[in-house]
This record gives sequence, structure tokens and C-alpha cells, in this order.
Amino acid sequence: MSTKKLLITMIVAFIIGFVITRVALDYITINSTITPWILITILFFPASFAVQAMLKIPEASEHPQLTLSELRRLKGIIVIKQRKLSILIWFYAISAVISAILFLLQTPVVSMNTVIAVSFGLIVASLSSLAYIRSIMAEIQSFKSLMIHRADKAKKKNELLEKLK
Repeated sequence: MSTKKLLITMIVAFIIGFVITRVALDYITINSTITPWILITILFFPASFAVQAMLKIPEASEHPQLTLSELRRLKGIIVIKQRKLSILIWFYAISAVISAILFLLQTPVVSMNTVIAVSFGLIVASLSSLAYIRSIMAEIQSFKSLMIHRADKAKKKNELLEKLK
């Protein structure tokens, strides 16, 4: 998934989450004393997956079958992917801070329903980024699998060459 597609997905997810929550809050009442901290906690949920992916990405360059040119190219890709994941982690943190500030600084101009709708929009946007994180994890696993198959193929080729000698 490209960065542009991720950004569009997150914006659309925010709008959908905001609108649905805003409409739903017209029909239900929410306990406002416990809601803020639950919502802020949920905002950090995708961050754990992003951190896990960030820590797993460098493992891709540890395979002994990689050539120097492949390592050089791979390091550049790893840095870019880690930077994108860092930006996502910052997004989660900033979203949580924004939600906390909105809940703490409620004014008559901004109603509790609006604050909750914004928080739910941010939650839906955060959860939509899980697809991007999953695609990075799948890419890492695919690369590792490719390296294992390449090593097996090279080993079999060497065994056949030894038998021919």
C-alpha cells in the first residue's frame, strides 16, 4: 500500500467514523466520566503493531545469502519503511494527545458529542492503518521466504554439481 493510498484511506476512515458517531450520539447517551480514557487507550492499540513491525523490519537484512548490492538496496528500503512506521506512531500519539486535550478543555462551543465524534474518527483512522502495517509485515515475511527458497535452491544446485564431479 502506498503512502498516498494510506493517507486517503485514513482521511476517509476519519470522516466515516466521525459522521457515524455523530449520528449515533443523537440516539444514545454515553457515560462521559469513563469514556475519554477508554477512547484514548483504544487510540494506542495500533501503535503496538507498528512498533512490532518496526522491530521486525531490520531482520530482513540478516540473511547470509544477500549480496552486498542487495544489502545496500535493502537498507534504503528498511529506512523508508521504518520512517513511515515512525510517522504512524507519532500520529497515534498526537491523536491521543488531541483527544485528551479536547476532553479536558470542553467548552460550551464544543459539545461532548463533538469531542467523542472526533475521538471515534481518530480511532477509525488509526484502525484503518492496520492494513498498511499488515502489508509491511506480509512483505517482510514474503522476503524471508524468498531468501529461504533461494538458499535451498543454491544448496540443491551445489549438491548436484558435487554429484556430477
